[in-house]
Amino acid sequence: MRFPFETMPDFGETVEVQDGILWTRIPLPYRLDHVNIFLIRDHDGWAVIDTGIRTDQAIVVWEELLAGLLKGDRVTRVIVTHYHPDHIGLAGWLCDRFDAPLLTSFSSYMGCQVISLGSNEDVTRYNFDFYRSHGMTEEGAGIVAIQGNDYLRRVGELPLSYLRLVLFDVLEIGNRSFRVLTGDGHAPEQVMLYCEQEKLLFAADQVLEKISPNVSVFAGDPNGDPLGHFLRSLRLLGSEVPNDVLVLPGHRRPFYGYCQTDVNQAVNGQ
Repeated sequence: MRFPFETMPDFGETVEVQDGILWTRIPLPYRLDHVNIFLIRDHDGWAVIDTGIRTDQAIVVWEELLAGLLKGDRVTRVIVTHYHPDHIGLAGWLCDRFDAPLLTSFSSYMGCQVISLGSNEDVTRYNFDFYRSHGMTEEGAGIVAIQGNDYLRRVGELPLSYLRLVLFDVLEIGNRSFRVLTGDGHAPEQVMLYCEQEKLLFAADQVLEKISPNVSVFAGDPNGDPLGHFLRSLRLLGSEVPNDVLVLPGHRRPFYGYCQTDVNQAVNGQ
């Protein structure tokens, strides 16, 4: 792997990845303490890829960006890769502020809407029993079983409508064309954008530097095969995207060399 940027920008600072493409970071209240945000010049404004989580600290960083480097510009559209709070949390806030459309997959939009309905006592008990049956301690199962309540605090209300992104759609942003790819395993129908002409892959959390994304079986889909879906998605990447692209991930540093050979070996069990 090769890293064109040895260090990551400070929260709210930007790095120009290529002409008309900016990289910044928004803080997270977790051990993985940031999420990458990318801005693509879109004629008279910027298209935003992912938004960060809804916390006071994240909003402060966004306000500094909007009052500083982006002052006088508008957000033309908000593209969300998947429904996890660190990626979709401030999507509604940005869409409302700039009257900008939300672009995401059906699974991401509807998944967020369903979780945002909250859970009742029966659901919480079912989730608790499921995690206990798979070896979690009572304390751990209790924490995971109520995570949906935390989701409500970390994700703002979404727009009432959205523009759906589907596998192999072509999305025009400014003077660039992106092919929509989707992956599963970490999150259903996670959106990635591939610019073949400039060899750029906005990979979300599907491919990351040195670490793998969380791949988990959830209580609502107890017989699911997320690891199989994840490996199948890596096979799709290996067939559609060459190894010399610049990968722009959802966390940590951009890099070259995501190693499609190694991906294929992993999928084939070699």
